[in-house]
Amino acid sequence: GGHVCATVVRRPDLWGDRLLPPPSDLAGAMLYVSPVLATRARGGKPAWFTDEVVRMVFGRRAAASVPSPLHEVLDGGDGHPDVPHVLVGCRNEVFGLTLMDTFFASEEYSDALDKLGIDSRYRSVESD
Repeated sequence: GGHVCATVVRRPDLWGDRLLPPPSDLAGAMLYVSPVLATRARGGKPAWFTDEVVRMVFGRRAAASVPSPLHEVLDGGDGHPDVPHVLVGCRNEVFGLTLMDTFFASEEYSDALDKLGIDSRYRSVESD
C-alpha cells in the first residue's frame, strides 16, 4: 500500500515506460492509508532486526535492493510529485509489538517531504 505508493511515485521512468504520464499529472494529491516502511535502520533503532526481517521476507540476494523511500528522501533524493501528501498511520500498528515499529516510518517520511517543500501531513488513528 503506502510503501509501494511511496516507491513508485518517485519513479517517473516506470510510468513513462508504460506510456503513462507522471503521477503529478494524474493526481492532485497522494493519500497513503497504509505505512511507508523503513527497510533500513535509522535513528538508533536496531539495524540487526530490520536487516534480518527484510532478509527473511525478500531473501538474502533481493534484500539489498528493497527500496526505502524514507532513506531516499533523507539522502536527498528527488522525484516526488509536488502535490500534497496525506499519510494515515495507526498508533498500534502491529498489535502493540513495539519492536516492529522500527519499520513504520510514515510520520518521518511526511516530515522529510515537508522539509523538501512538499506539502505533507501525517495523521494517526487508534485502530490497528
